[in-house]
Amino acid sequence: MINFGKYRYDEHLESERLSTRKLVIDDVPAWSVFFEDYQATRFLPDHNFPNTEARAKDWIVRQLNRYQDGLYGLQALILKDTGEFIGMCGLITQDVEGVQELEIGYHLFKEFRGKGYATEAAQLFKHYAFTQQLNESVISIIHEKNTDSRKVAQRNGMTLEKACFWRNLNVVIYRAFAR
Repeated sequence: MINFGKYRYDEHLESERLSTRKLVIDDVPAWSVFFEDYQATRFLPDHNFPNTEARAKDWIVRQLNRYQDGLYGLQALILKDTGEFIGMCGLITQDVEGVQELEIGYHLFKEFRGKGYATEAAQLFKHYAFTQQLNESVISIIHEKNTDSRKVAQRNGMTLEKACFWRNLNVVIYRAFAR
C-alpha cells in the first residue's frame, strides 16, 4: 500500500550534482523544447497535441494536479553548479494491470543525457521513497525499445520484472524493493 501521508511537495531533494523543485506553470516554455526532440519523445504516449507548447503545458498541469491531489508528481531537476533546468524526475502513482504502483520517472533535455544525471536523479528518488517508507517497492515503466532508460533502471538497482501492454504501449516493468 502506497503511503501518501509522508510525501511533502515543498520538500527539495539534493544529490551531489542535482537539486529538485516543484514544477510551475512558468516552466512550460522551457519544457516545450523537450517535446521538439524526437529521440526523447518517440517512446512516450499522448502525441495528439497541436504543438509542443500545448503538449508541455498538458504535461506540467498533470504534475501540478498530482501535487494537489497528493499523488506525487515529477519535479524539475536543477543542476546545482549552474541553476539550469535540465529535466524532470520524480515519483508518480500509476495503475499497472489494476495494481497501484509507485513509479520513478525521468526525462532529460538532450544536452544533459549520457552524463549520469538520470541515474543520479532516479537513485535520489528511490532512496527518498524507501527512507520515507512510501512503499515496499518502486517501479519504472519503460517502452520495450527504450534501451537508454532500461540502462538507467538497471543502474538504479532495479531488475526486469515483466513485459506488459500499458497505455497503448508495449512496456517493460523494472522493480526495486526496499531492503
